[in-house]
Amino acid sequence: MLNRNIMRKQINTLREKINDTYRTESALFVVSVIFRVSILIFFIWWGSVVGDFDGRSRTIFPSVGGDSADYTIVTHNILSHGVFSSDQDETRLLPASFRTPGYPLFLVPFAIIGDGYYDAALMQIILSSASVVLMYILARRFLSRRIASVAAWLFVFEPVSAYYANIVLSDTLYVFLQLSALVILFQNKRRLTAPDGLLGGALIGFAILVRPIGQFLPIPIAVGLYLLYRTKGKRLLQTITLFLIGVLLVVSPWMIRNYRIFHTPALSSVPAVSFVSYFAPLYYAHKTGDTFENAQHLFNSRVQENYHDLSFRSLGNVGKMNESVFRYIKEDTFGFARYYLIKTIPFYVTDGIRNVGYTTRLIQSDGTPPNYSDYLLSGDWQGLFRALRHVTTPVALLIVGSGFWSLVLFALCVGFIWGMIVERNQTRLFILSSFLLVLYYAVLTGPVAEARYRMPAEPFMFILAVYGALQIYAKINKNNETTLHYAKG
Repeated sequence: MLNRNIMRKQINTLREKINDTYRTESALFVVSVIFRVSILIFFIWWGSVVGDFDGRSRTIFPSVGGDSADYTIVTHNILSHGVFSSDQDETRLLPASFRTPGYPLFLVPFAIIGDGYYDAALMQIILSSASVVLMYILARRFLSRRIASVAAWLFVFEPVSAYYANIVLSDTLYVFLQLSALVILFQNKRRLTAPDGLLGGALIGFAILVRPIGQFLPIPIAVGLYLLYRTKGKRLLQTITLFLIGVLLVVSPWMIRNYRIFHTPALSSVPAVSFVSYFAPLYYAHKTGDTFENAQHLFNSRVQENYHDLSFRSLGNVGKMNESVFRYIKEDTFGFARYYLIKTIPFYVTDGIRNVGYTTRLIQSDGTPPNYSDYLLSGDWQGLFRALRHVTTPVALLIVGSGFWSLVLFALCVGFIWGMIVERNQTRLFILSSFLLVLYYAVLTGPVAEARYRMPAEPFMFILAVYGALQIYAKINKNNETTLHYAKG
């Protein structure tokens, strides 16, 4: 009897310890799931009311047309024809190379179930909520529990990321894989192990196959591993080697496939298509005053002259795309670089709420919101202020949403500068790495910046912003007893 009481007491003590240790993680996960499921339920109902969200693709929530519909087409072709193709014409299914296979393969089991991808949305809700927890764990390791907690709660209720967790799009899966890899690889106090490198590399490889924007991530991650563990000697070399092997083991089959079909090992035609169909035409339209549609037709037609039986977005056309674009950019490299950088500003501060509202037909536009990056390019500050004073629904949403993200950006910059001046060793390295990751996604996203393209950077933006905001708060209050080094708390 005495032994049983002792055992019961030990079990209760262990339970209390577990609850105390993982209370925040559990709360973050549960609340995140509830919030995202609420959004799912609402839009399932709303979809039954309005039908087609985009009015033309004959798709219903959680598929909302555009990229979302494209993924469902590729998944259908994989299951029905065993071909990785984005063509809807089943009599002529050309091999696709614009999309990478990670996300369509993720959708395959849900397509087999055949419930309209609602199971996929539920799985993504779980992954999105797990990403919140992973973000919290990563920030707590290198900064403080307080910073990690506040940043994670901001991420829980960030409406755009929560919405896209319910949509048939690749962003949620990519964010989860990225954060999983970083949590495994960057341990701070725990000893470095070689298997961590292999597993982390495999996860980054899968992330690359989900969204090719991650294809350059292995380089900064390998550098980060070296800086963090440079005293580990031989073990460090083994870990970095296995990390790179893990990446190659996952992505090499797709590279081999592309080489055999398109004679290039490139992962995707996305970078070339982005430049020839968006970046260069946008700059041409800005510079000449022509419409974007005419500029896009001009650049696309140069590629279409000789592309024969390949689809326009094929890797087989990348050479012609690059030749067309870079010949034009070389004529005014500085001007294009200036345009590219200024047009990247929306990546940091765009609200995204308007796009969600328009896409789902939840908000009816009563006017076109001002394109503030265009005003910045022309230096027309008075024109920008006049446009913002003319309050319409889009303008109001722009002011509220972009106002919040502007504050995040300001606090982020303060946090980065303060961390570089004050912090040391691993904390300083983490702050630097987080800032560089934000820049990485901003630069690679370029002038066509939607809020969902910011999702992989948002965890690090929130972490740095909360860190910076706490420094500002402590400085304003001039509380000498409350140390400014919250990262040490």
